[in-house]
Amino acid sequence: MEIPLYSIEVKEESKKIVLDVLNSGSLKQGKVTEKFESEFSKVFDVKYSVATSSGTSALHLAVLSLFEKGDEVLVPSFTFFATASAVALSGLVPVFCDVEFDYFGIDLKDAERKISKKTKGIIPAHLFGVPQDIEEIEKFAKENNLKIINDCAQSHGALWDGKNLASFGNCSIFSFYPTKNLFTGEGGMVCTNDIKIKEKVSYLRDHGMVSPYEHHFLGFNYRMTDIEAGIGIGQLSFFEEQLKKRRENYFYLKKNLEGIKQLGFQKVPKKATPGPSLLTCYLKEGSRDGFLKYLKEKDIGCAIYYPKPLNKQKVFIEMYGETDCPKADQLSKVVFSLPTHHKLRKEEMDYIIEVVKDFFK
Repeated sequence: MEIPLYSIEVKEESKKIVLDVLNSGSLKQGKVTEKFESEFSKVFDVKYSVATSSGTSALHLAVLSLFEKGDEVLVPSFTFFATASAVALSGLVPVFCDVEFDYFGIDLKDAERKISKKTKGIIPAHLFGVPQDIEEIEKFAKENNLKIINDCAQSHGALWDGKNLASFGNCSIFSFYPTKNLFTGEGGMVCTNDIKIKEKVSYLRDHGMVSPYEHHFLGFNYRMTDIEAGIGIGQLSFFEEQLKKRRENYFYLKKNLEGIKQLGFQKVPKKATPGPSLLTCYLKEGSRDGFLKYLKEKDIGCAIYYPKPLNKQKVFIEMYGETDCPKADQLSKVVFSLPTHHKLRKEEMDYIIEVVKDFFK
């Protein structure tokens, strides 16, 4: 059997809404996008949601709404490129911090060592659907007078102490890339409980316009179209059902693979409820390349996120010099991901478990 890493399924509800948009002749950002923002806020338990053209543009707008040029922002070195590039593109300085090896999240002790008078914020990345310790992050931010942007690009539906990640920090961002738990094709969202942040992000998203052709800021065309929003509304109607299945698959695979001594797993904090996008593990010994080659030969979808940490990326070294993040460096050499998507059947998961166990016999 062939088991893909992701399952991208566009529901009939999405297709109907998109067809209605196409037939309307109004394809730009409009009432359908407003409805998507409103419904997203309800599902994710946050006051305001502003739809954007991508998760990266959502990050960019969030950064611009909170900080000034020249500010420093603490970012984990083990995450997707956009977590730091959004900071750099805004004229700020991303300060690369090491991660906690077991949890894959920003190491606050390393972050504290790297704080300067210019440090104004922190962007925790909640990778693979697993929340980092929100309470420790908020305590750290309060002690150091830092603003928080929660990068939830991979954590749709993840909870901290029963509360959605969207409502924590100064704001949070989501991505709707096709491989995410909730997708629109391309798209993103900035969520906040602060009306001032919501308004600033909304203006910057649309060329800095505060009213038609009245520009108070230098902004961008980071708008979502009603076509993408229509896909999102349809996907939202099935989101909780699919999330439940993702969680079941995540815990079933993890429970049945945890006994393999050669494997380690991303830890889940006690108060965290994952919104799993993938089951991400790491090899304690042996060749990762050899293991993944074996999985692919057995038609099991797998991938490496991420093979090179941000502190080792050429563009950032040239801009900011070299930074020491040894745990992020090591994690990037051993980490790999397995599927948890909602279409996985029990027999497929049992096959994954059998193949992995056979490899390590």
